[in-house]
Amino acid sequence: MLQANDKEGWEFITSLTNCSHLEQLVMHSNIAFTGRMPSSIANLSKTMQILTVGFSGISGSLPSDIGNLVNLQTFSAANTSISGQIPGSIGKLGNLGWLNLRNTHFSGTIPSSIGNLSQLTKLYANNGNLEGAIPSSLEELKSLTLLDLSRNHLNGSIPKELFKLPVLSIYLDLSHNSLSGPLPSEVGNLRNLNSLYLSGNLWTGEIPENIGDCTVLQQLLLDSNSFQGSIPHTLKNVKGLNALNLSMNKLSGTIPDAI
Repeated sequence: MLQANDKEGWEFITSLTNCSHLEQLVMHSNIAFTGRMPSSIANLSKTMQILTVGFSGISGSLPSDIGNLVNLQTFSAANTSISGQIPGSIGKLGNLGWLNLRNTHFSGTIPSSIGNLSQLTKLYANNGNLEGAIPSSLEELKSLTLLDLSRNHLNGSIPKELFKLPVLSIYLDLSHNSLSGPLPSEVGNLRNLNSLYLSGNLWTGEIPENIGDCTVLQQLLLDSNSFQGSIPHTLKNVKGLNALNLSMNKLSGTIPDAI
């Protein structure tokens, strides 16, 4: 129940900028931390590796100079009222492995500079107000195992580059946005993926046959879209599937016996 709610209350952050060897600052789960995040947080030690402010009442925007924390490996602002755009300088955090921006009020587009985070393994930016297209620069995140951009206001088509991520394995969640167009046949490249969630968008066209190449899928949710045509027989290749939702589409034909 530590408290900070105004400029005076947040002075301790400015004081910590003198701690030149500080490596971790963990402030999450203090609901009495309210008010705007101080810009001085971007002036903390460049040796900082872990910074978490989640599950608090912090508001305001993320400092534009957050990229100064060049050795940051973990950053979480989840479950806060932080708003505004994700700063482009976040692309300077080349050592970042875990980025958690879920359940926030971030708006605007996802900066293309996020593709510079070559060490990133998990990216959560779900349940926000992000809009615009998914940047194709995400193809540069060669270490990414999990991507969650669900429940935002993203639109446009899904970049084919997204299906080139070599170790994407835990899950890909783009559900409940306004993404449109056909589902690219390149989806079959996700051969290591365990779960694919594309529900609640504006997808059209047929479900690609080569989705059956995703042989380790356990959950496939394509409901509440405008997919048409028949259910691919190739789903018989996905032996470990334990959840399949194709409801609320425009599918026709018969249900394959293999299912």
